[in-house]
This record gives sequence, C-alpha cells and structure tokens, in this order.
Amino acid sequence: MCSPPKGRALLPALIALMQWGDRYESTGGALRFHHAGCGGTVTARLVCDCGHLAEPADLVATATEDADIVADVSR
Repeated sequence: MCSPPKGRALLPALIALMQWGDRYESTGGALRFHHAGCGGTVTARLVCDCGHLAEPADLVATATEDADIVADVSR
C-alpha cells in the first residue's frame, strides 16, 4: 500500500531526525532505510536544485514574497 502524499513528503525530514538521533544518542538507533536497488543506506543530505551538495555554512536564507518579516534597519 502506498503512503499518502503528505506522508511521503515528510519522509526526508523523518530520516534527517533519525540521523540526528543516531549521532547524538548512545542507543545507535533501531531502524535504517536502505535503497532497494543497491542496498546502500539512505541518508538525508542538503542538495541544491543543481545537484550540488551544500554544507550548512554554504546556506543563505532569503524571505519569500509572502513571508511576514519586517527588516530592522535601525541597527
């Protein structure tokens, strides 16, 4: 049975949280996801639209047009 679209869309976030838990909790985790085609472990990674791997230091946040953010220009 296929999961609903919302569930499939949430999977990358869940895998990222599992990786975080595996790294910072001593239990080592009880579940791993593997690629059915090759058997490799599936991990969450930051990748741009062009396919480049991005490190957290490489990220720049920008507000979208519908963001409700007011810039503080008084500084």
